[in-house]
Amino acid sequence: MKYFIPAIILMKTQKCPHTFACLKTKNGHGNCEVQEAISGSILYLKCKNQDSLCPYRTSMGLAGQMCSCPTHYALFEQKKQQTEESLAHAAV
Repeated sequence: MKYFIPAIILMKTQKCPHTFACLKTKNGHGNCEVQEAISGSILYLKCKNQDSLCPYRTSMGLAGQMCSCPTHYALFEQKKQQTEESLAHAAV
């Protein structure tokens, strides 16, 4: 799937230590699975690697991580929208 992240969002993600690797992966989220969106800008994640050194993540111990990355959130929203559109077309 192709994703488009507006430049303003990318500019808000200047601290990315992974050179936007999430934009280069097949599913758009790298090693983390989004469990849910919280408060319109925070994602609750389950990650394969709990020791991420990302400045946008806060570890919640074994429970997962909170992610405040603007790019990751935009990817989540786009993926969610594409899924909803696919389901709507399938129902027709």
